[in-house]
Amino acid sequence: MGRVWRFSLFIHVILLGSAVGSLAHGQATRSIGAAAQSTKTVIVEPVSSPTPSPSPSPTPRPNFIKDIVRDQKAIWLSPFRLKQKDLKWVAPFAAATAALILTDRETSSWVSRRGSLPGTSRNVSLGGSDYAAAGVAAGFYLVGRATGDHRAKETGRLAAEAFINTKIVVKVLKF
Repeated sequence: MGRVWRFSLFIHVILLGSAVGSLAHGQATRSIGAAAQSTKTVIVEPVSSPTPSPSPSPTPRPNFIKDIVRDQKAIWLSPFRLKQKDLKWVAPFAAATAALILTDRETSSWVSRRGSLPGTSRNVSLGGSDYAAAGVAAGFYLVGRATGDHRAKETGRLAAEAFINTKIVVKVLKF
């Protein structure tokens, strides 16, 4: 069991490190851009008649629960919005899915239960587990909130929404 925990910890450290690295890169890019903008010469020409500048419309505050409900509606109603041109990707996907379902029992008998594949499969599954996915989403959100990086915060919020939407769809389809 110790190997599994070490592997899971390793994956989390890698993901958190990449999140922090991408945030640092974004911060450096923004400061370079600000420095470049400060060296530009701006020529202001007088305007004969002052025109009021439009005030920016306030950005709507995201509502986490409403967004998930809206996404679920879009997900479950999407098959009803398919068009003729969508057949070029829906038909091969449906055929491949049907073939995999029909050959599942025979294909799974090819895999040795005593070989290295089950252990490797279990370790790979830990990298994509609920803990890892939720941890990455929470990490982005919290780091973004702590540093004031709105992109990272939004990435974390959207990742959490995607995680929850995926869980709902998977549970319904498994049922």
